[in-house]
Amino acid sequence: MFSHKDKEALFEKIVESGNLRHSYLFFGDNGVGKRTFALRLANFLEGGSFESDRAPLIDTRIFAPREEEPFGIGTALAIRSFLWETPLKSKRKFAIVDDAESLTFQAQSALLKVVEESPEFSLIVFIAKNAEALL
Repeated sequence: MFSHKDKEALFEKIVESGNLRHSYLFFGDNGVGKRTFALRLANFLEGGSFESDRAPLIDTRIFAPREEEPFGIGTALAIRSFLWETPLKSKRKFAIVDDAESLTFQAQSALLKVVEESPEFSLIVFIAKNAEALL
């Protein structure tokens, strides 16, 4: 994994200035720490530090494909439902969509609508190897 101190400083500044957007795409080669950084960001949003204090993340959920179930419209609906819940600990509900390239076309279309019409208190991060693989 690569160091993300520069990204941590950037996101800390963005959050403190009130300019955190409601969606981001983290993309790049496998093993560079995209998911790790997303989790560190979740720790920062919920606990004020990028370091994990081992407390469970209350307002963050990771959505990832599973072999027994397609990464389809059901997942998109679950993400939408999660993001519309009121946050309990953080100012944001934070959905991390891991391996976003695995989303079906229908799920990507539904999530595009979620990104366009999400509540103010939501944050969704898509993690992908190739940004061109998404709508």
